[in-house]
Amino acid sequence: MKPRDPLLPRIFAILAAICVVGAFAIALLYPPMLTLGRLISQIDHQSLVAAQEWIRDQCGDWTWMNLCVPLLARPAWLLPLTLSLVFGGLALTARSVATAAGSAKWKN
Repeated sequence: MKPRDPLLPRIFAILAAICVVGAFAIALLYPPMLTLGRLISQIDHQSLVAAQEWIRDQCGDWTWMNLCVPLLARPAWLLPLTLSLVFGGLALTARSVATAAGSAKWKN
C-alpha cells in the first residue's frame, strides 16, 4: 500500500483480523458448542437482562423473540467469525471504490 492510500480499508481489515482472532480464541478457550447467550450470561448476567428489557421497550417484543433469541442460541464463536467476513467484505469494497475513484477514468 502506498502511504497516500485511504485509511478506511485498513481499518476494516484490522477489524476483520481482530474478529477472526476473537472467534478462534473463543473456540479454543470455551466448550465448542457454548451458546452466545450462555457466554454473555457467564460474563455478566445483568447485561443480558438489561439488553432484553431495553430491546423490548425500544423495538418491541417481536425484535427480541425473532432476532435476538435465535442469535443468542448460536455458538459463541459464530458471531465474531461472521463479523470478520462482513468487515473483510467492507475492506475489499472500500479498497475497490477508492481505487476506482482515484483512477484516470474518473478524473475530469
